[in-house]
Order: sequence, then C-alpha cells, then structure tokens
Amino acid sequence: MSRPMQPPIFFLNGAIALVLLFLVTLTQAPSAALNAVRALIAVGLVITVGKMILRYYHVNWPRRR
Repeated sequence: MSRPMQPPIFFLNGAIALVLLFLVTLTQAPSAALNAVRALIAVGLVITVGKMILRYYHVNWPRRR
C-alpha cells in the first residue's frame, strides 16, 4: 500500500518558516553558537527545497518496504 505524498504547500510553509527563523537570527549579535544555529537552519532549508523538487517531479523517495 502506498502512502500519500505531502502537498507542496506543506514544504512551502516549512521553507518560509526556516527563512523567517534565519532572518531573526540575523538581528542577534554574532557568536559561534549562533553561527551553528544558522548552519542548521540552512541545512534544513536545503532539505526542504530538495523535498519540494522531488515532490514537483513526483519522485516518491525514500520508499519504505
């Protein structure tokens, strides 16, 4: 049985939230810990955009067996 795919708006909302969170971190004083948080936000954004692209091309990956 195949599981339903998430609608594109789900990933778009996630990307918007991550961008807003990144913009909030830009208003804070720079530090090593804050740079690490920004890097994790950027990684999350890359994953979200990647999943949006896979969803756009109807790629169902990764698949569970």
